[in-house]
Amino acid sequence: MKEEGVGGVKVALLEEGREVRLPQGASELPKELVIAIERGVRWASLALRDEGKNLERASILIRLERADVGAHLGAAVAAGIYLASLGRDARADIAVTGAVSEAGQVLPVPPRPEKVEGLEGLRAILVPAGAFPAWFKALEGISERTGLEVVAVKSMLDVVPLLAGALPLPSERALPLYRKGLEALRGGRPSEAVVHLELAFKIAPGRADFKRALEEARKKSRLQRLMADALKAEKRGDVWGVLSLLREALRLDPSDPSVRSLLERVRPKFDRLADQALKDLEEAAKRGDTARAVEASGRLSILSALDASVADRVRSRRRVLIEAALKDFLRLAVEGGDLEAAGKALGEAVRLAKGDERLETMVTSSMAEAKRSLLEKSKEAERKGRIEEALRLATRAKRLLAAPDPEVERWIAYLKALHEAGPEAKRRAWSLLKAGFPERAESEIRSYLSVNPEDPEGWEVLAQILESLGKKGEAAEASRKARLLRARAEAERTPPTLESKVAFIRALIRQGLFEEAEREARELVKDHPHAPKAFEALFEALKAARKE
Repeated sequence: MKEEGVGGVKVALLEEGREVRLPQGASELPKELVIAIERGVRWASLALRDEGKNLERASILIRLERADVGAHLGAAVAAGIYLASLGRDARADIAVTGAVSEAGQVLPVPPRPEKVEGLEGLRAILVPAGAFPAWFKALEGISERTGLEVVAVKSMLDVVPLLAGALPLPSERALPLYRKGLEALRGGRPSEAVVHLELAFKIAPGRADFKRALEEARKKSRLQRLMADALKAEKRGDVWGVLSLLREALRLDPSDPSVRSLLERVRPKFDRLADQALKDLEEAAKRGDTARAVEASGRLSILSALDASVADRVRSRRRVLIEAALKDFLRLAVEGGDLEAAGKALGEAVRLAKGDERLETMVTSSMAEAKRSLLEKSKEAERKGRIEEALRLATRAKRLLAAPDPEVERWIAYLKALHEAGPEAKRRAWSLLKAGFPERAESEIRSYLSVNPEDPEGWEVLAQILESLGKKGEAAEASRKARLLRARAEAERTPPTLESKVAFIRALIRQGLFEEAEREARELVKDHPHAPKAFEALFEALKAARKE
C-alpha cells in the first residue's frame, strides 16, 4: 500500500473496492469539504487514466491530519491521490492550497496566513493564481523572515510537477540571478544589481526578500544617478540644479555620506538664495506675475526642504503673503461677488501654502469661512423672501469649494424648489385675474408675498390686481414697492461703496421714485460732505423731481 502526504492530507490506496473512505465522523464533515474531495478524486481518476492507471477497483483512504478542513484541501487531495497511485514521493517542503474543479483548475480560496505561520521546513506554498496578490500580501511578512515562496498555479498540471520534484521552484531557478544581484549591490554597483534582481523577481515574484532587495537596488541606483547629476551641476555653477537634485537625494536616503557632504558644501549660500527668492516672490505678487511667482515659490520650497532655519523664515514670510491673499479672497468672494478675481487670490494663497501643512490649514479655514459667510447671507436673503439673491449667494459658495459640500448642495436644492414655486404662484394669480376672479387672485398673490416680500415682480402683479379691483391707493403703493425693490436690487450688484450708493440713487430716479432718490442723496451728502459724486447725485435727484 502506497501512502502519500500533501499539506495535511494523507492519501492511501487500499484493497479492491471502488470507494472513498473518510475518517470516522466523516458524516459531520462540512459539505464543501466533501464536494472538494469528490472533485479531487474525480480529477485524479481521469488524469491517471491517461497514465494507464484505473482506480475502478481501488479503495482510497484519506486521512485529514489537521482540523483546518475546507474546500482549500481539494488540490491537496487530488495531488495526493495522483502521486500515491503512481508511487511517487511528494516534496515535504511544499504545501498546496486551493479548491479544484473537475477539469483540474485550481480555484481561488481566501488567504489563511495563520495556518502557514510556524510550519517548519516549508520552502513554498502553491496558491491559486486568481488569488495570488491577496495570498502574497498576507504572507509577505512571513516570506521576508523565512524566505517562504508563494507560487501561483492555474491548474493541477502546474501543481503535480512541482510537488513531484519534476520541476524546480521558480526561486530555485532565479537563485543564481538573485545572488549576482546581491553581490553587485554590495560591491557598489546598484545599476548592475537592478538588472539581475529584476530578472530574478520576474521569475519568482512570490519571494518577498527578492522584492525587498530589488527595491533597495533601485533606490541606490536612483541615488547614484542623482548625485552624479548634482556634481555635474556643481561644476557648471548651476546652484539651483544642485539644490533640486539634493532635495530628491535626501528623500531617498538622508544619511548617505555623499549627499551629506555635498549639502554641507552648498549650505553657506542658503541665506542669500532665500533672500533673493523671497524678494522675487513679493515683487511678482505685487505685479500679478503668476509665472515668476510660481518660479520663486518653487525655489523657496527647495530651500525649505534642505534647511530647517530657512524653512522657518520662508514660512513666516509666506504666511504674511498668504494672509494678504486670503483677505482679498474673502473680500472679493463674500462682499464683492467677483468670483474670477476671488479665484485668482485663492489660487495665489494655495500656491504659496503648498507643501506646508500649517499654511494649507490656513487656506482651508478661509475657504470654510467664505462658505459660512455666503450661506449666512443666503439664508438671510431667503428669510426676507429674496429667493433669487439667496440662490445666487449659495451658488457662489458652491463654486468656491474645491469639492462638493452636502450642506451647500441641500440648501441649493431647497432654494431651487422655492424659486420654481414662485413663478407658478404668480402665474396662478395672473390666470385668476384674467379669468374674472380678482379677489381670489389677490388672495393668491398676497399669500406668495408673505413668504417672498422682496420680489418686485410679485408686487407688480399685486398692483395690477388691486387696480382692477378699484383700490387705486393700494395699487399705487404696491407699484411703488416694486420699483423700490428693483432699484435696490440693481444697486446691490456692486459692493457697498460711495459708487454703489450713487448707483442706487440713479436706479431710484429711473424707477420714478424721486422723493426716495432725493432723501437718499441728501443722506449721502451728509455722510460724504467732500465727495463731488455725492453732490452730483443730489443734483440729479433734484433735477429729476423738478421735471416731474
